[in-house]
Amino acid sequence: MKATRDGVKALFPRRAGGGQAMKWMTVAICFTLFLFWSGRHVFISEPRNASPAVNGLNMSAQAQSNMSQYGQGLLPCNKYGFAQIQNLTGRWADSPKADFNGFYTMLTDCPSWVREYDCKNPSLTGGPVIDPGRIHQEYRQIFQADQCQLRNFDARDFSQKMSQRKLIMIGDSIMRLHFYSVACFMKSEITSGFATDWSKSSIRWQGNYTSDWAERGTVPLTKQFVGDFVTSTGFQVHLRDMGTYNGTLLEQVLSDFYPLQSEDVLLINWGAWYPRWNWGQNEVAWRAWQQSMDHLFPNVLAKLPLQVIWKQYTAAHYGGPTGAEVGFEGRLPGGPWRYGCDAALVGEFWYDDYIKELLQGPKCGSACARIKVLPVFEMSRQRPNAHHGSLGRGDVDGRADCRHWCNAVTDWWTILLYNMLT
Repeated sequence: MKATRDGVKALFPRRAGGGQAMKWMTVAICFTLFLFWSGRHVFISEPRNASPAVNGLNMSAQAQSNMSQYGQGLLPCNKYGFAQIQNLTGRWADSPKADFNGFYTMLTDCPSWVREYDCKNPSLTGGPVIDPGRIHQEYRQIFQADQCQLRNFDARDFSQKMSQRKLIMIGDSIMRLHFYSVACFMKSEITSGFATDWSKSSIRWQGNYTSDWAERGTVPLTKQFVGDFVTSTGFQVHLRDMGTYNGTLLEQVLSDFYPLQSEDVLLINWGAWYPRWNWGQNEVAWRAWQQSMDHLFPNVLAKLPLQVIWKQYTAAHYGGPTGAEVGFEGRLPGGPWRYGCDAALVGEFWYDDYIKELLQGPKCGSACARIKVLPVFEMSRQRPNAHHGSLGRGDVDGRADCRHWCNAVTDWWTILLYNMLT
């Protein structure tokens, strides 16, 4: 894998002076050896057969019947076992229960205000008719972590342990999908909630904002979505979905949740609107993302009083070894045309590499010591067939959406978040 990834890096250099893959691989190896010898985790050569990790009180009887522990010999995952930058490896495999078909059905089991493309029912949410067997093949998949045993998601336990605390989710439309997953898992504990377009909400920050876009100057910022819900224990979950970063808007949005306490949590990410390789444009968006992160981490995130978790970039699957849109370049002019999503051998690793350098290098370093990373990149990279476009969205007209995810994957981000916070 190293040789392949280094080979891809040679083809797509990240930036001048940036190639430090060997340094980070050495750090990862040393950290792995430390964990092994310290006995904090028991590593296994092959992941054990697993079953779905869920104890949600609102889940279907089918999902409940599929619960069982797995990975014997592994310690349970918990908030004390996650390093600042956790290398979470593992694999996806069929549930041992042949009838397992995901944790819920979005159209029937989620709060009424959760409305998104439903990969289980694509024809009812704007997509074509898809073979049910193909859908079941994706929803039967479960993630088996190598480092620790993912604990079953328990909605009541999550609500109680997050009592009187806030979970603030800020990012682009990928974060919105994650918010929907959290809401669906938590339905049995929710006492009130809503989600709507930003422009239709009562949020104060309705003005025009821009984002710095490297040498192109500024571009308009798209404010997309707002969502909030609260549980019976006073656990508050908030979504603010904006396409790109603007420091002023971020500080204004956060001010709505003052006072921020040390036990509150900010889950944050941007990246999908900043493709390094895009059809018909150079790397200006990638340089804009670097510029935004250089400001965001040391000047904003490092100074916040609450717990900050950076959610890793979640892999796209547009072709080629990295899944980046550079794969379109071999196609006919006027494209791209894409009727499905392709596997990515290594994925768009440059986002994660850059964040690691920010967190541990001179730009932020010790000031960012409290910021953790939610390690979802590798688990997502392995699921090219679980995008909206893999199950019908846009594939009829050749515009398959290979960036947004079905809840067959986003639900595992939620399970991982639960394990990291409790």
